[in-house]
Parts: sequence; structure tokens; C-alpha cells
Amino acid sequence: MASKSSIAVLIPCKDEAISLGKVVERFRTILPEATIYVGNNASTDRTEEIARELGCIVVNEVQPGKGNMVRKLLRYAQADYYFLIDGDNTNEVEAAIEMLHLMHSKDLDSVIAKRVTSKGDKQSERPGHLIGNRVINQIYNLLFKSNLTDVLSGYRLFSDSFVKTFPANSSGFEIEVELSAHSNLISASVLEVDTTYSSRSDGSESKLRTFRDGFRIIRTIFALNRRIKPIRNFVLTSLPLFIAVIYLFSRALYPYITSGRLANFPSLILGSGLLVVISVLFAMSIIMEQAISNHLSTLNLAKRASSGNV
Repeated sequence: MASKSSIAVLIPCKDEAISLGKVVERFRTILPEATIYVGNNASTDRTEEIARELGCIVVNEVQPGKGNMVRKLLRYAQADYYFLIDGDNTNEVEAAIEMLHLMHSKDLDSVIAKRVTSKGDKQSERPGHLIGNRVINQIYNLLFKSNLTDVLSGYRLFSDSFVKTFPANSSGFEIEVELSAHSNLISASVLEVDTTYSSRSDGSESKLRTFRDGFRIIRTIFALNRRIKPIRNFVLTSLPLFIAVIYLFSRALYPYITSGRLANFPSLILGSGLLVVISVLFAMSIIMEQAISNHLSTLNLAKRASSGNV
């Protein structure tokens, strides 16, 4: 385990030999005291070799996927503050100074570097990615009652207490959504800061696949929302079943009320069965809500302990 340092820079990489050196050099210029960890996610180019030549601490992860790499980095590094940034040199590294200032002055748990594309930069303004990001942001904010504008940003700053409570269950590009959802779960204090987002270097290719990874991220948003807000999701999912129960009971009971004759007995049985299902789902949602409440209390205690407030 690496020794504790005040600032850790975590750079998850897969085949980023072309751009990694520039990211490291830019961080060394503005934060020479930071310890830089490069996550080598089964790269097939010189990523690991370059990282070692630059004096970075290399953390290897053979399981493919950004989430797997980020989880390994967060478990390995020890610091008071953690920067997470991609190794493709598309982010405004120099914004780290402002992010640190905000973290200190406003006592934040996390700062997100909101990506603002350079005008005329066709590569960073790829229509598919821009539309996908907009849709994902809207879905996330609707479900989580949030006002974040870039939930998929890969450039973030975390406090030690935030990292200590983050489970990092994701395996791929959905890790950013999990980070955002965790902020919502623990009611973390988070701010966004505008930063310039530039195109990749010539010869450097994005690992993100717009449709495949986009659908996976959206699926993760719904899954996280179900886990974090089970009762609200119970209401949404059980409403059609409840309407069906009313319809089936009315078919069976209306003739009995009007003529004293019980008709459509199968409808009564089916309606009763659906009512049992709804009751079970409701009971499960209450149990899950209580479990989440207990888990949240544990997370808050851990957060307070790691920040020295206990």
C-alpha cells in the first residue's frame, strides 16, 4: 500500500501512450507535490512503460473496464484529496487549482469538472456523444431530483471521506453515473466548475461506444434509482398492477352488487393474486427502504470518522 500523501492524481488508462505523458506533465507543473497513480487497464501499447519512465506509481488491472480500473485505483491510493482524470489529455488539467480552492473554501465533498467544448472543435463536439450526454443528464436529473449538468464527467475531485464511503461497484463507463448517484445517496456537497474540453491527440481513439455504452449507462441509472429509492419505484411499477386489480375486481363484483350474482370468478381469483403480489412488493420496498436508511447511517458515520469529526 502506498504511503499517505495530501493529493493523489488517479489516471485510469487503456492504450493512452500517445496522451498520457502530456497529462502527467501538466499536473506536475501545477501540483508538483501530488502523487500520480496511473491505472494500466490491460493496455497493449507503451502506457505502462511511459508511466514508469515518468515516475508515476503504476496500478495494473487485468479486468477490462474503466469501472474496474477506478475501483482498483481508489483502493490502492491513500490521500486527503483525490483527483480522477482520464489519460486522453482532453480535460483542462489546470482547472485543478480552482477545484482545490472550491473544495477548501466551501468544505465540499466533491467537485465536478463540467466539460465545455471548444467552439469549432469538431471532434469534441461529436453529435452522437453530445446528444447522448444531454439525454443521460436529463434522465438522471429527473430520477434523482438533481441539477447536475455533466453527470458523465471523468474529471473530478473527491475528499477522503467521500472515497471511503464509495463502493465502486461498476465495471465500465457507468462508473461516473455511480459516482454521481453516490453523491445523491449520502447528500454530499458537490459543485460543478466549467472547464474546457478539447479533442483527443492525433492517433488517440476513444474507447466509448456511443450506443452500446450509452444504453448500459442508462440501464445503470435506472438500476441505481431502484436501489436508492425503492418505495418511489414501487409506486411507479405497481400502478399498472393496481389498475388491473381494480378492473378485475369490478368485473367480478359489479354483477354481485347489482343482481346478487357473483360472475367472472376467474377475474376475482386473478385480481386477488395480483393484490397479493402488490402487497409483497410493497413489503419488500419498505424493508429495502429501511435497509438503505441503516446503510446511509453507517456511511455517514464512516464519513464523519474519516474526516475527523467523531
